[in-house]
Amino acid sequence: MGQVWLHLLLAVLFLLAFGAVGLALATDFRGVATWHARRSVGMFIQPTEERVSRQALLEKFLGWAFTACATIGLVVTIAVIVSLLA
Repeated sequence: MGQVWLHLLLAVLFLLAFGAVGLALATDFRGVATWHARRSVGMFIQPTEERVSRQALLEKFLGWAFTACATIGLVVTIAVIVSLLA
């Protein structure tokens, strides 16, 4: 039973980190999405502002998707914890 609690704790920590990264991308916290877009576009071709802005928009959308998935995962994990305590 002790291993179950360890797995649940690790799940919660992973989902919190996943959600934090998603939220940072979605809100462009400190320019994270723009920095990553500029860096990823620049790996293949010379980055233009139009390409970087499209890539940053895509990364913001993916950030919201990551945040939504992490939120759903946290709700499910908390439901499992509550059911184990009951």
